[in-house]
Amino acid sequence: MKKIFMFLIGGLAVIGTANALNICIKKGSYVGVLKKSINGTNIVSDATKKIWGATYDYTSVNGNSAKKITGIAACNDVAGTVGVATTNLKTYATDEGANCWCMMWPVSDYGTYTGITSWWVLHSVMADDATCAADCAAACGNSVANNTNGFRDAIFDAVK
Repeated sequence: MKKIFMFLIGGLAVIGTANALNICIKKGSYVGVLKKSINGTNIVSDATKKIWGATYDYTSVNGNSAKKITGIAACNDVAGTVGVATTNLKTYATDEGANCWCMMWPVSDYGTYTGITSWWVLHSVMADDATCAADCAAACGNSVANNTNGFRDAIFDAVK
């Protein structure tokens, strides 16, 4: 009796796993895998709007590739650990400080984008408020695209 029970439990696990792979893709949606090993290209940023983006050659379930990952940046005085996400930070592009924070966020300014969001991740502590305001968005985009100091790994791990 125990052997049959064990087989039934194992069989249900296989069936449950197989059914979990069946998904319905809404038109205009993107289903893919964030690949930490692929560098981004066509890096864009806007220091005034505190936005950034990079294009990645990801092949999706429906065969499309070259998806943009976009995000926002913020400078403030909130301390943190570089490369570590925080789940309780609320900050805005208008804030001021030397701490440069990055977050993946859908930004329509750069055309087609993925709807991926992450928690805020501390990129770096810059020399001063003005340097952070001028350079933070570009630093976020470059570091996510090129995995500078493992930053892409950190922000991909911080996906909500």
